[in-house]
Amino acid sequence: MSEWDMRIREHRVWDEMRSLGPVIDSAAGIEEIEPEAFAGLERIQAILAFCGKRLAAAEPWRKAV
Repeated sequence: MSEWDMRIREHRVWDEMRSLGPVIDSAAGIEEIEPEAFAGLERIQAILAFCGKRLAAAEPWRKAV
């Protein structure tokens, strides 16, 4: 594994994303939540999933443009 590959795979963003998922799930489980807030939480979950997939597919050897 190259240095850049390790820097991406061991970046702290992965820990933050792993901890954010359960917090969103618990907030969505609140019974008194308003529909607008629930929709916002669903959007945040979708963004989190999208970002996770994009980061997982990152090619560490390619320079950013």
